[in-house]
Amino acid sequence: MALLCVAGLLGLFGGGPFSSRHLSARDLELRYDGMVRMGTPQTLKLRVTPVHGAARIALATAYLDGVRLDGVLPAPEHVAASSEWTTFTFASSDGTPIQVAFTLVPDRFGVLDGKLRRESDPELAFRQIVYP
Repeated sequence: MALLCVAGLLGLFGGGPFSSRHLSARDLELRYDGMVRMGTPQTLKLRVTPVHGAARIALATAYLDGVRLDGVLPAPEHVAASSEWTTFTFASSDGTPIQVAFTLVPDRFGVLDGKLRRESDPELAFRQIVYP
């Protein structure tokens, strides 16, 4: 029982140092929890450098099919969906990096594989374990 309590405090079941993840590629950084609970809000935190006055962040549609999108801050200027990607466009007049937070609620338990990218940059792949 004590081991379960310690594991929970360390984030083995989400929201702690063993659950927190950080990925980056070029001008895109992602912070997220690797272990999340089904039905509980979680946040993907991004830091992205805009190109030509806008930051376009594409999330894999397959990832979004496994979650409910509850909010995006700041609000995107435009959203476009295709069979593979959902692209969120954020305006930026001065070219400084933008902080974006996607609030998501996992709809099912198991492995949730995600991908995201900025413009046509290489993809960042991430994985979350969703427990009931």
